[in-house]
Amino acid sequence: MPGALLVGDAAGFLDPFTGEGIHAALRSAELAARCILHQRPDESGDASAPYAAAWTREFAAKWRFLAALQVPIRHPWLAERLVQYLGTRPALTARLMAAAGDLVPSTDLTLRRLLAPGRRSIS
Repeated sequence: MPGALLVGDAAGFLDPFTGEGIHAALRSAELAARCILHQRPDESGDASAPYAAAWTREFAAKWRFLAALQVPIRHPWLAERLVQYLGTRPALTARLMAAAGDLVPSTDLTLRRLLAPGRRSIS
């Protein structure tokens, strides 16, 4: 429907294993409101393109991270190996949990940044 902006689960849903739903709902609503309010009177009033760009900047990295995190959830043997691996790497585990819980910016959600040695963990 032209002129409609989807927010929260309507804009994109992942299994709520990590509890990201409330943050995504509120943040996407905020982005939508900003895009609507910042339309100039001479424009068509359609905020869908600016909102889509803002949504992608805000959520794309987290979306990829959560999708990857859910792969072992669907494969118990892989989940067991991941838990064993993370059990020996508490700093990495803390970074992954901080990323899943929206405690680090989405720009930190690249594999290279998450695995970088010397990165401080959230205490």
